[in-house]
Amino acid sequence: MAKGEVDLRVDNGARVVALTVGTYVLTLPSGLLINLENCYYVPAISRNIIFVSCLYKSGFCFTIKDKCCSVYLDNILYANLIMINGLYILYLDMPIYIIDVKRMKPNELNPTYL
Repeated sequence: MAKGEVDLRVDNGARVVALTVGTYVLTLPSGLLINLENCYYVPAISRNIIFVSCLYKSGFCFTIKDKCCSVYLDNILYANLIMINGLYILYLDMPIYIIDVKRMKPNELNPTYL
């Protein structure tokens, strides 16, 4: 990109420069991948933003309920996002647990058993 070709303004009004634009492959905790097209690399911004409209154009569907947004493609769950301060947040370092156990009966010998 040419210098100053893409300038963005952040909340405090400062201008930040995008250094390059391209495709970023986002690896989700589930192991699934999302190809994010036309991503701007802006080193001055410490958080990443993904526009729902861009995912929608790529065929993704969304279900929103109880401050949680589930992201699907071809009926496969890609991610669950949690609303914090009006934004849906994707935690990439969140471990994935698969739990498939039956609940045990309360232990009469241990009153603290839950």
